Amino acid sequence: IAKMASVEVTQVNVTLSLGSTRRLDARKLQGSSVLIEFEITLYGENPTSAGAALAESVEAWDTSELAEAITLFIVISNKGGQMHTVEVESLVAAPSPPPSPAPAS
Repeated sequence: IAKMASVEVTQVNVTLSLGSTRRLDARKLQGSSVLIEFEITLYGENPTSAGAALAESVEAWDTSELAEAITLFIVISNKGGQMHTVEVESLVAAPSPPPSPAPAS
């Protein structure tokens, strides 16, 4: 994700949550869905403008390329263990507003 966003790995925070289990077919194993949420922290003089540009870029990402990147990460993290199929069903960018300045004391 960091590579696709052209940011440092330390700027990306990823959260995984297990979704509902659904039966795909009586002859096939049940499948689980995983929600992957990621937050990219931007720094610099104008992070709001950079965030809007990044959000536009993220929405244009190729979902199959993102699925391949996630699959590769899982394989590396799992040290070549059990294979998983990753399919990106949707990708939504939602920029956060900049933090409010601290009140003057």
